[in-house]
Amino acid sequence: AVHRRERDQMKVGVARTGLQAKTSQQEPANVIIVVIECLRPDLIDSKIMPNLHEFAERSILCPHNFSSGNATCYGMFGLMTGLEAIWFQRPVHQQPILNRLLHAAGYKLGFYGGQTDWRHFQMDGFVCPEHFDEFQTELPVLPGSDLRTVERTIGFIDQSKPGGNGVTELASPRASVAYMFGTHSRYSDPQDRIFQPTAPEHLLMSTSPEIKEQFYNGFKNSARTMDRMIKPLPRDDCVVIILGDHGEPYFDDGTAVHGTRLSRYQNMTPAIIHFPGVVPRKITAPTSHTDLLPTLLSILGIPLTNPNVFDGLDLLTASDETLAERSFLTRNYM
Repeated sequence: AVHRRERDQMKVGVARTGLQAKTSQQEPANVIIVVIECLRPDLIDSKIMPNLHEFAERSILCPHNFSSGNATCYGMFGLMTGLEAIWFQRPVHQQPILNRLLHAAGYKLGFYGGQTDWRHFQMDGFVCPEHFDEFQTELPVLPGSDLRTVERTIGFIDQSKPGGNGVTELASPRASVAYMFGTHSRYSDPQDRIFQPTAPEHLLMSTSPEIKEQFYNGFKNSARTMDRMIKPLPRDDCVVIILGDHGEPYFDDGTAVHGTRLSRYQNMTPAIIHFPGVVPRKITAPTSHTDLLPTLLSILGIPLTNPNVFDGLDLLTASDETLAERSFLTRNYM
């Protein structure tokens, strides 16, 4: 059964007849996927991340969304394959379904990020230049590396080409992933340091309530800076998905950092889904990173040769009862 399922994952493609009927009706939408390091659900707050909070109010908000695991490698895998992390060591790791299907539907793909350790954490099978038309990452030297990620993403989405008659025509539809790192290192600009007191940089994190609050204040300040950095990305003319790769515990589960224990604080991160014509709503049932790819394909109207290949669900069509009753997996890095 495992091998049969795996063959289905490797063979799934775009149903050409259905795609042609869809694309003849309307122009394909551009896609922006923003992955924010350590994004906890409680950060989507008007005092912490006001821009993202306002955007979430106009979108589909999944406040109880679980990453495929409590580390970046599993979160990115679930996002780019629609599969649970039990498949992380399998051949599908080398052929991300998101890239394969969007390329087949005529999209050009970009990936931009302020980090380079994809190979170290076994992500280079699906986060690598071979699967993207443009791929630019760099070491996290903040704030410059994150700012350039935003600029490159916007530049890629807005690229156009001159037509033969001198009239500017839109290029192929584009989908871009922007990986934002600043909240991992708790970087913040001075103007955003409104939550005080904060812990000195040399201080180790502690279970002491006072010290814990100081570290979390620094994290909230970092989220405010991130909120300003990504402000150009939540656009109303694109399909936009904003989520975290995983959460961060800050001793709410007895541990200091992610990747150490299965818990709602390490494994849960919000997801925001926005597209032209979206009807805002909040999905209160638990959702999963694996839901985002089938939901994206549904928004774009890309039909599949085998729509049952994903572990996740299309959140546009799944009933409240189905979401409330189903089970899914999230993984512990350790």
